[in-house]
Amino acid sequence: MTNFRQRQTYYGAIEHLRGETTVQPYPTGDGASTVAFVQLLRQKYEGKRLLLSWDGATYHKGAEMVDYLTGLNHGLDPAEWWVTCLLFAPNAPEQNPIEDIWLKGKQFIRKNWRHGERFRVVKTLFLDAIQNRFFDFPKLHMYV
Repeated sequence: MTNFRQRQTYYGAIEHLRGETTVQPYPTGDGASTVAFVQLLRQKYEGKRLLLSWDGATYHKGAEMVDYLTGLNHGLDPAEWWVTCLLFAPNAPEQNPIEDIWLKGKQFIRKNWRHGERFRVVKTLFLDAIQNRFFDFPKLHMYV
């Protein structure tokens, strides 16, 4: 007997001035997915410099991300970098606004559990609850 548990990894970002969310599923949380998500954000906010604040997951600060940022920001003064990354304090999800977004998605699934008999449906419910939505909550204003 196999106890197979299905999983889905999501990367998410909040544009802190308007509270707009961007959420993207990836097969795993790793360096390649992290770089792909940052590239997606760069496309969405084309021509804008990005300041990313995130937790200390190893793939957020691993070799693939370092190589990507080094190439992207090469020769620029730090004040002119296209992407700057700041880490929240270790083990401090209370500082991370995306945690509130994940909670909203989970709450939506709990309220609509009757529709989620298949994992595919659960993933759709989660994304429908949070993708391209605008949120406003106190934690978001800590960084303005």
